[in-house]
Amino acid sequence: MPTFAVIDDGFVQNIIVAESQEIAEEVTKKLCIEVQGLAPAEIGGTWDGIRFIRKQPYGSWVLNGSFEWEAPVPMPTDGKVYEWNESAQSWVIV
Repeated sequence: MPTFAVIDDGFVQNIIVAESQEIAEEVTKKLCIEVQGLAPAEIGGTWDGIRFIRKQPYGSWVLNGSFEWEAPVPMPTDGKVYEWNESAQSWVIV
């Protein structure tokens, strides 16, 4: 059965499974877009009328031309495991 993103004012409000878009919209009383392809929908993300855009992970990250969020500093590629520290605006080793 297909999966649908429930859209309210451009934001993904919920993710549901329904037999068809018509049924999904009848039940939710909202616009429902079938989730398919490479960029999955997530609650809190947006629908720009063409694609789903994941929610912004940190306030300092910006959306690039491929519609992916990027940190202001590239993550090191030395094979270690890092996580973003928003207050320090840098990657820290986990």
